[in-house]
Amino acid sequence: MFFPTGISGDDDFTKLYLVQCKYDEVEVSFSVTFLVDDKPVKSEKSISRKFNQRVKELGIQKVYRVQNVNELLSAEDVMTIRCELTVRV
Repeated sequence: MFFPTGISGDDDFTKLYLVQCKYDEVEVSFSVTFLVDDKPVKSEKSISRKFNQRVKELGIQKVYRVQNVNELLSAEDVMTIRCELTVRV
């Protein structure tokens, strides 16, 4: 099982992480697309990573600079975050 988590670091950027809850060995990669009013405005893709007892997280540490978020959306907009997760056993 995987879930997003907040991991401390550079607070100037939004971050996206997946953390493995069990210790099964699997290979994981993901891509994320930010949509505003159903139109893609930004896409990010992670590298593939093998999760095991030693490696338990995968993340993109600098998704978007927080101070520039107004370039993506206004107070009236709705943002959708779409994540495509690929898991290979």
